[in-house]
Amino acid sequence: MPQCGDIMNTTNDNEAKENLVAETALNDAVLQDKPLEIAETPPEDAPKPLPWYAGEKSKRHFTDIISRYEFLTQILVLLVTSIMRAVSVNVFANPNKLSLGGLTGIGTILYNALGWNISLTTFVMNVPLLILAFFFINKRFALLTLCSTLLTSVFLQVLDIFPTMEGDPFASAIMAGVITGVAVGLMLKVNCSTGGTDIIGLLIQNKFHNAKVVWIIFVLNILTGVVAGIVFGSVSVMIYSFVAIVASSYATDLVQRGIVATFEVKIITNKQSEISDYIINILHRGASVLKSKGIYTGQEHDYLICIIRKRQLPELRRAVKIIDENAFLYITEVYDTVGRGFDNTVTPKSKIK
Repeated sequence: MPQCGDIMNTTNDNEAKENLVAETALNDAVLQDKPLEIAETPPEDAPKPLPWYAGEKSKRHFTDIISRYEFLTQILVLLVTSIMRAVSVNVFANPNKLSLGGLTGIGTILYNALGWNISLTTFVMNVPLLILAFFFINKRFALLTLCSTLLTSVFLQVLDIFPTMEGDPFASAIMAGVITGVAVGLMLKVNCSTGGTDIIGLLIQNKFHNAKVVWIIFVLNILTGVVAGIVFGSVSVMIYSFVAIVASSYATDLVQRGIVATFEVKIITNKQSEISDYIINILHRGASVLKSKGIYTGQEHDYLICIIRKRQLPELRRAVKIIDENAFLYITEVYDTVGRGFDNTVTPKSKIK
């Protein structure tokens, strides 16, 4: 049975043999003028290899999944919004000779004045604008707008079977504007467009960079309402067309911002601890504290910033006035909030690309 000393001697002999082999290899390399193969130890701050899920192949896989999801979402939104726009025109706007703005509004005028087919007229008028958008704006944007225009034209023709709402122009203007506005807002969320005046506005902005697309589109839509009133010789048609256009703009903005509004409240106070305690324990919201200095008085104050829901705003205003009647408070509406206690889904800013 080997003893402990025998095991240690064997270990030492093995280490000595390994050292001798290493020295022999080193001497041979020097004599034969061969490059030495020395393993370098990587520095401690060297970048570590990426995990399996962070490689380029995995990134491309995730990107492909996102792209497919985005494409399917856009197609679904285009279908739904095209149906909504067709219903708003056939059921509410067209029977009352109302213009909803854009080329669809012009199509409505031509249908009621000359009997032209509204779906075919709208599509034909969009074709040259789509060509300009393809070359001067963005190819993807132009193709999506082409799909939207085609689907809307088809549904305008196919969905001409619903009963119309004729004889109540005010209610029709509100309904047509709201339905159209919601449809446009949904389309903007997935980076699509209705074409027509949207393309004209973008082309004008490309030429005059200081021009605002939103205002250009709004003015063009208002002009279609004016044209509708002149063609039909009716001031009421013009006014109700304006009502429909304003309702559409408001509904679009509401869809873009979201129905649940939040507010940023900024409070300059000398009683930061009391107000903070109210925000945390009563409203169950967080807040940040900054130091500020008044330019006129030179005095330092605490500067509180917090984000709250709309329903909590009256409570906070009342509490601040009770706690510190000399506090200075101002409120800013927040369009989107992501974080703990609020909606954690990130919605990308809508851009027309």
